[in-house]
Amino acid sequence: MAPKQRDVSELVRKRVEAQHLNIRQLIEKVSPGLFPQYTVLELSRKNVPKRPSMARKESKIEGERLFSEAVELLAKVLPDQGDRKDTLRRWIHRQSKNVLFFHVAIDKSGSVVGAALTDFIPDMNVAFFLRIAVDKHHRGRGIARLLVKERIWRANQESEKRGKGGIDYAITEIARPAIYGKPEEEHNFMRNIVRLSYHQQVSKFRAIAAPDGSAIGSKWYIFAINTIRAPDQKFISAREAGRLLHWYYARYNNYSKTPEGREMLRGIFNKLTWRAELSWKDIVLSRKTVLEAIPEHLMLELKPLSEIAMADAKVAQYIRQQKKAGKRA
Repeated sequence: MAPKQRDVSELVRKRVEAQHLNIRQLIEKVSPGLFPQYTVLELSRKNVPKRPSMARKESKIEGERLFSEAVELLAKVLPDQGDRKDTLRRWIHRQSKNVLFFHVAIDKSGSVVGAALTDFIPDMNVAFFLRIAVDKHHRGRGIARLLVKERIWRANQESEKRGKGGIDYAITEIARPAIYGKPEEEHNFMRNIVRLSYHQQVSKFRAIAAPDGSAIGSKWYIFAINTIRAPDQKFISAREAGRLLHWYYARYNNYSKTPEGREMLRGIFNKLTWRAELSWKDIVLSRKTVLEAIPEHLMLELKPLSEIAMADAKVAQYIRQQKKAGKRA
């Protein structure tokens, strides 16, 4: 007597789960080469449960697996960020005026080999790049490029949905090129080779140079920008840069909470105004006051991050040594 249809389905399900296969892996076994080498998927409330215990009940087992693998990858590649799994889950499920995109790149076996988090900020019409990580054994294969393309496309899509006609900029902060501890330590390779190569070749982020030529940012980080609508432009209006910087430092990160942050706010904006007259309270309380203090026709240069890196003799020597040794990002 033939088994009932539901019994057959249950046998197949158990067989698949016992071999740790998902649907994609099963299809790949039956029809090799059907999928591209890497595919980008988006994780969201639709496919990641609010709690792991709800995964089976909500039919989100596969989403929970991909989310868990992505969290492990982020922790492995970016240990300095200290992202907790429960925090990242809350990011996915948060109710916010911003829109978070959590993308994962998977290989043919269905394993997560890349991950990226991006904030779309509606009132600024920008994509803020939060995190990106690619498994070290899969670098140099175009995964980061796929993730960047997808995160910009999704931010554009969200911008158009809101009647803004696509994003104006992608922005982020990057660690200043420097050598910490011993040059051979892994964090130096990540900071000065992997990240710089990614920004130079893939993300197209550049530093905004203050009137004195220095890269704008905090003590440890550089504010970087991709001018989406005009990717080859060499300069940006100082007032436009001021608008973006004010949003990021005074509103998004609220640097005025600490004495060190307040001093940094003053340093950044008084460089743009060419006068040391603005207090941190002026900066925080009135963006209009800040922008009107910046010379109307002042233009700021957009500098390649590699140029910023090579200005540090130790970093320049390190980069040359790595290239000579044939080490790749």
